[in-house]
Amino acid sequence: GLGGYGTLTEQWVFSLDDLRVVKGTSFSTSSPSTGISDAIWESGSYADNRSWNALDSLGSGPTRYQNILESKVNRFTSPMFGGNDGLDITERDPFRNTLLDDGTEITNYAHYTIKRAIDTVADPEVIACNIISVPGVTNEALTKHLIDVCETRADALGVIDVKGGFQPVHEDGTLTRAARQGDLDAVLTNMKARNLNNSYGCAYYPWVTIRDDVNGSFVKSPPSVVALGVLGNTEKAAEVWFAPAGFNRGGLSQGAGGVPVLSVETKLTSRNRDDLYDININPIASFPAEGLVVFGQKTLQSTRSALDRINVRRLLISTKRGISEIAASTLFQPNVQDTWNAFKSRADNFLSDVKVRFGVDDFRVVLDETTTTPD
Repeated sequence: GLGGYGTLTEQWVFSLDDLRVVKGTSFSTSSPSTGISDAIWESGSYADNRSWNALDSLGSGPTRYQNILESKVNRFTSPMFGGNDGLDITERDPFRNTLLDDGTEITNYAHYTIKRAIDTVADPEVIACNIISVPGVTNEALTKHLIDVCETRADALGVIDVKGGFQPVHEDGTLTRAARQGDLDAVLTNMKARNLNNSYGCAYYPWVTIRDDVNGSFVKSPPSVVALGVLGNTEKAAEVWFAPAGFNRGGLSQGAGGVPVLSVETKLTSRNRDDLYDININPIASFPAEGLVVFGQKTLQSTRSALDRINVRRLLISTKRGISEIAASTLFQPNVQDTWNAFKSRADNFLSDVKVRFGVDDFRVVLDETTTTPD
């Protein structure tokens, strides 16, 4: 019986006895280890008396392997084909959401691959970054894993896309254009049910149309793509602690997204924008005169505090990194007053610079005998 092992699958067995050779003009049965131009493995050829060892090899019995090795037939190419449990190359997008939702990381290659990709950036000592995103992925288990990783790192903001928005044609080719349109009510319902409360994540809606200048075409883009552009533009044009939103820094029609953004997939009314903002999704609005703009900067923290704003979360991420770099250079120094003073002086200078650039109104660094006791 099979006991507790379930159904067993026969393994693939490769034997050099089953090699059939292509012989050159210099081949001689008296010296079969020369004059061979190619060798092909064919299962069962030795038993059928068709393989090289069965026909022309001088060796016999336990020594017949010598001719094969002496002829330098020692490297093989094994093409893998016909399988269905790996990356599906017949898919236009092998990681489409309708495929990601079909199983778990244990049963679904696509789900496991995306989770593994997120895990590769989970360690801040391996990858330094301050934003993490997987644009277009709306699977709720994976997007939650993404912001959980950011929270564990405590030095990055996760930008996620939400379920219920526009569906590209590769998600389901049977749907009409109208059926693939984003469903605002579905977005609101899905997000409310998730009950997320995490200041290390943020989300935007709806999808946008961008111009692909390389290929001269128009492309539907998930909102996380232009959100990343706005976050980067804000850091470049101002500071990470300035709000990445509004017409000054969030104007997509003015290039704040980093790519030419032409239109939104769903034109939101004022009421729509309020409904999205109430559940911590940042609307991408369209105005007749001003054009397209990111019109919100909330994190996914539902608890009311300063940390429900992206600029505050990014301020703390930035200052934490700066103070950590100062602390790292202080590590293993003697635990004496001079070391404390040196750290405090550098921390004060760093935070003073943040204050001058409007990051904080004021600050206080405490490092003395009350925080570093003899114990």
